[in-house]
Amino acid sequence: MANRPHALKRTSYNIINPMKKNRLTFYTKYTQGLRIDSLKEAAQTLGIDFHVANYDSIEEVQKNLQEFGEVVMNTTRPLNKIDRTIVTELLQKNGNRIINNHHYTHPLYGNKYFQQSYLKTYNVCPTIPSAYCQKEEELDNVLIQKNITFPCIAKKTVGSEGKHVYIVQSKEELLALPYDISELVMQPFIQNDGDYRVYIVNGKSLGVMKRIGKEGDFRNNISQGGEGIHITDPTEKNAVEDIALKVAKAMQYEIVGVDIIHDKQDNIYRFLETNSQAYWGAYHEIINVDVAMHIMKYAKQLMN
Repeated sequence: MANRPHALKRTSYNIINPMKKNRLTFYTKYTQGLRIDSLKEAAQTLGIDFHVANYDSIEEVQKNLQEFGEVVMNTTRPLNKIDRTIVTELLQKNGNRIINNHHYTHPLYGNKYFQQSYLKTYNVCPTIPSAYCQKEEELDNVLIQKNITFPCIAKKTVGSEGKHVYIVQSKEELLALPYDISELVMQPFIQNDGDYRVYIVNGKSLGVMKRIGKEGDFRNNISQGGEGIHITDPTEKNAVEDIALKVAKAMQYEIVGVDIIHDKQDNIYRFLETNSQAYWGAYHEIINVDVAMHIMKYAKQLMN
């Protein structure tokens, strides 16, 4: 701990709880957009003071600490991973209640390989075989150990919206991607007719949306041109929600989007990934649910 940047500053402040009561601080890199607008509207309806912060350094956070609300919700914050952890611990020490706080104190929670490995290790739900290596010379052995053959999926360990996801036909094609091998996770291609997004808030599902990719694209993301369908069939809905709720509980997420895919070959639902920063524009419209209101109602419960 002592050799981490800014480590001394983490313990050099004697703070006496200057946070704003009845305020939710939304700490984000992006200060405008649909998500901000919908949360602000929900907050106004519930009588919550909604505060947007985008401080880009630990020093700025320390300087403006008294402006943070008693509840803090983080998205894509304008800090590197180490500084995020330090700021999170600083806010916790101050008494601010951080939603999904472990996501910011645990450096691997957003890593797709870690998510698959964690849930497999604790036998939470069916997962997707996943391979990861630090060096190119390890690749062949790792793929053999995980029984992954070409063609396969290669994607960045951290990412969203279907970006940086590829089908690669060979080892040469894999190594030709514009990333170091240590930035990628490799998985078998799962035969499917779409995947599912479930939004979880405080241990409750807000509904199941199926995403179907546009013709000619193996990705099912709506942000990549796919379409969404509201799933109401009880058997299908319950099977998907059961996995999503187990995942959210096992990974201690209060608010999270959980993605699940149906493996047509094995006729089983498998965990795909979690996204603590999942956008809900299409989900809101297709499921006809006010995600922002559910989030703000939960934040209201957390306020002293």
